[in-house]
Amino acid sequence: MRKIYSLVIILTLGLFFNNNLFAQAGCTDQQACNYDLTAVTDDNSCTYPYNVDTNCDDTCVDSAFLPVTLTWTGAEVGNSVTVNLLDGTQIFSASFPSIDGSGTACFDPAIATACFNVTIDAVSTLLWDLSLFNT
Repeated sequence: MRKIYSLVIILTLGLFFNNNLFAQAGCTDQQACNYDLTAVTDDNSCTYPYNVDTNCDDTCVDSAFLPVTLTWTGAEVGNSVTVNLLDGTQIFSASFPSIDGSGTACFDPAIATACFNVTIDAVSTLLWDLSLFNT
């Protein structure tokens, strides 16, 4: 009888250690770019496309659309970028999600010949580069 009791304790401790202490941490959100199928616990490392019009690799969801990529260094999280047509119509707006990074927005090809304003509301030390239509 004693051996069975000891075996139950060992099996119970083994299950505890396997399921809790040695659980694989990673991104558990299946919608994230870096989803980890083996992760049991979420470690808040999930990353997502810059916006709904782009894929995880910064290509446009709609292949007919044109990519505009903004790369930045030294932003404050929450600083923003806005793109407006000259008539004031806003076609894109976003906040910088990190101090350094890049993001691609995808636009209807109809704006390829339009003029537009890019407004960046950020700290004066921000360094940025705008790449239009993979050029």
